Amino acid sequence: MKPSQPNPSDSDFVELRNYSDPIKANLAKELLEKEGVACYLKNEMTSVMNWFYINAIGGISLVVARKDREKAEEILAVFEAEAPEEDQED
Repeated sequence: MKPSQPNPSDSDFVELRNYSDPIKANLAKELLEKEGVACYLKNEMTSVMNWFYINAIGGISLVVARKDREKAEEILAVFEAEAPEEDQED
């Protein structure tokens, strides 16, 4: 694993957001990584390969390092405020 990629088994990570759209999930992840926030997507492959399970598994979870949670919240809040209303996640 690259040093910039977190170890998903690490207990120092918290779930920040859930998405039903893999494109939106990846956009948020890329935005956070660009800002130096350690994060990963949980359940992404299951959601893509078996899209009918997405509600049953709670969607695609954006998971961030606990130490970066506040920074990630601020970054996503700005991003979501600037997004067109129809594109915002429920």
